[in-house]
Amino acid sequence: PREARAQLDPGLDDSMAGLDLGPSSTAAADLWRSLRGAERVVVYGDYDADGACATALAMELALVSFRQARYFIPQRHSEGYGVHEKVVRAIARSGCDLLIAVDCGTRDIEALAVAKHAGIPVILFDHHLPGETLPPGALVVNPHAGGSGEAQTLCATGVLWAWARREGIVPRGWIDTRMDLVAIATLADHVPLGRLNRSISSRGIEALRRTERRGLGALVVEVGHRPEEVDEDILVMKIIPCLNAAGRLGVADLSVDVLLGGPGLGGKVRELVSLNRKRQTLAMKILEEILPKMEEGSPVVMGDYAWPVGVLSGVASRICSERGVPVALASLSGDHVRGTLRVPRG
Repeated sequence: PREARAQLDPGLDDSMAGLDLGPSSTAAADLWRSLRGAERVVVYGDYDADGACATALAMELALVSFRQARYFIPQRHSEGYGVHEKVVRAIARSGCDLLIAVDCGTRDIEALAVAKHAGIPVILFDHHLPGETLPPGALVVNPHAGGSGEAQTLCATGVLWAWARREGIVPRGWIDTRMDLVAIATLADHVPLGRLNRSISSRGIEALRRTERRGLGALVVEVGHRPEEVDEDILVMKIIPCLNAAGRLGVADLSVDVLLGGPGLGGKVRELVSLNRKRQTLAMKILEEILPKMEEGSPVVMGDYAWPVGVLSGVASRICSERGVPVALASLSGDHVRGTLRVPRG
């Protein structure tokens, strides 16, 4: 019974006991502290909800330690996922004291070799599986690169949050009030809800119910709820799709700006909700095109240059879930064809 109670309502400190984020965790903290007061810090993020939350959290952490920080997120349609060499070169030309990559970078060997050659220190906070080698010269805080099993269930925002908490980068009271971002990212990325992630989610939702984030509070109200009503269903069905919609149909900066707060929040929140409605409409149109062409029990492999590539993952997931068949959908993204693949469990 004690184990069952601990699983249903685990203590945060107990859940983090023995958590190992990988061999670079302490070195990354030492580098971070050695650069306090730096004026040219860049956060490089990703365009989904986990990426937006990780970018927002990294910006808030950076602005506690450094004098200035700015962020960059690539466009899904024209640039695609990951750290891009041309962007690193542009950052190097502008001057950079520290490059912080979140929810990306573990496999971007060539791009981050450019950063090393330019003398830019790099810290990565990621949760994607590494390739045969890690980026040269970068401090990779990724539990899949030598961390513990429980740590490997964390989303990217969770990795960054757990690192800042364990390494004492900021006071615990400060970092724990940011658990609203970690809860959103944890549920958005569908990571396993073991003891640690269950603890993070439950406490993060409690933090969200009393959040001081004006943009997040306004978004909750815009979708028809009060912050104190927020639960897992409201997050998964209403809030997270809006945060994801910015990167799918526009630029993810919109979601980050809403999470961080700032000028023009009312208009930005309404734009997020509008983009999500547009995403739903486009997804339904694509489904209506695909369903009549499907053969019972056969895999679905289709493409159309007119389809917005950012909408395809949701469409593929729905078909795979409802029909139990593998689905591959593709469209044009810049000068590349990009796609999404979903297969049934097993």
